Amino acid sequence: MKNLSALEAVLDYDKPSRRFLDELNENQMKDLSGEIFAKLYWSKRNPQWYEKDTNRLFARLRWVRRIIKKRLSSGQVKPELTENGSVMDRFNFPCGDTLDFFHRYLQHPKWVVVYQESGCIAFWKNEATLELCTYCEGDVVMMKAPDETAFFRDCNRLSWWYADNA
Repeated sequence: MKNLSALEAVLDYDKPSRRFLDELNENQMKDLSGEIFAKLYWSKRNPQWYEKDTNRLFARLRWVRRIIKKRLSSGQVKPELTENGSVMDRFNFPCGDTLDFFHRYLQHPKWVVVYQESGCIAFWKNEATLELCTYCEGDVVMMKAPDETAFFRDCNRLSWWYADNA
């Protein structure tokens, strides 16, 4: 897993730091940016937690955070893909349940419920736009397939997973 501790191991050197960032996909980069933000935030509020970390480390973390922000805003980051080639976008829906999410985000009339258990877990598909959406307690994964074959493979894979694990 690409996380903050792995980044800190190569942070003292410019090329390995950039190479590390080049290997990340969009969702991993967003997560890493959040981890860096949290470390910088808590280092200001509770400096005793980070006594062994140097000022240089925090300067380099701010530098990496600026690089991440620039790459995300300019679209220079590769997207996260499923094994079938669908582009995945992960985000959080903090207010409400599956019904609220459905009415706010899934506006296209062709969305169909594939699986739903209570108001916490749901899986929808849209064959017209080749999109899949999973929702679990506010965590949302939207998948956009490049073609029908990838769409149906991802849809079947998720259907089997929900059948086995739900």
